[in-house]
Amino acid sequence: MRTLSIRKLLHRESIKRSLFAVTVVVCIGWVAGCQSKTASVTTGLFPRANEVSGWAMVGKTRMFTADNLYEYIDGAADKFTQAGLERAQTTDYRFQDKVEATADIYTMKNPEAARRIFEEESSPGSQALQLGDRAELSKGTLLFTHGRYYVKVVAFDNSPGIAGGLETLGRAIEAKLAGT
Repeated sequence: MRTLSIRKLLHRESIKRSLFAVTVVVCIGWVAGCQSKTASVTTGLFPRANEVSGWAMVGKTRMFTADNLYEYIDGAADKFTQAGLERAQTTDYRFQDKVEATADIYTMKNPEAARRIFEEESSPGSQALQLGDRAELSKGTLLFTHGRYYVKVVAFDNSPGIAGGLETLGRAIEAKLAGT
């Protein structure tokens, strides 16, 4: 009888250790998954602070999906989700410590979806650029596509020199996208 209760006790302890080990493995996997997601969002596609002459990244990169894009671009989110948005990432920059700008990278399901958004957002009279698959610059806004990416960089001031600055930042973003 005493042998039976020792066996039960040992069996219970074995189960507890196994459950504890499984819990630890699951927690480690969850934490690692969260870290890798954060790293890809915050370090991957955008040039970091001072990587591009005259430009400094301000704040953290934010990510949106089709489910919550309206929180960022309410009113225009449907156009992106209907075209095939997978995710949008956005970050803020400052040019020469004066001009605020926002860079958005929309990852679409395919290059045709990126082209479709580019064409819908294109402005008459804009200047075509040799950047990515197609690009244009107009009144403080740079638009371009690179494969399945649609990129929009908007400066909140159209002061002299900003067009060249936007093109420089756009080329740095394109170089990051080319590495994906």
